[in-house]
Amino acid sequence: MGLQPYMMPTKLPETSQENFKLLSSQISDLKLLIPDEYPTQLKDTLNTALSDISTAYYNQSVAYSSIKDYYNDNDLANFSAYKENLNLANSFMLIGAAEIYYVKSKVNELRKKK
Repeated sequence: MGLQPYMMPTKLPETSQENFKLLSSQISDLKLLIPDEYPTQLKDTLNTALSDISTAYYNQSVAYSSIKDYYNDNDLANFSAYKENLNLANSFMLIGAAEIYYVKSKVNELRKKK
């Protein structure tokens, strides 16, 4: 159900879109710092992290839309959708952050061995 890697979410507040662009750029910069002789799994993990964070922003936008609908119509289904999508967004964001931390720690570990 997630977005493809590097696919820009479209229904976000402008600040969220800017945050996503900045984070995407930083992840790309981090990939460039990983020498080619290091395991390709590290760059693959960064791609997965970006996809997870993209999915988080998407779920966040759906949550915001749902809470807006709830305020307009008081339908509890919209409130439930808000909570569900916000929880999903938080989960994907934490997973993405953990993947980035993992790669950074592995790169530091490999550099120390040289």
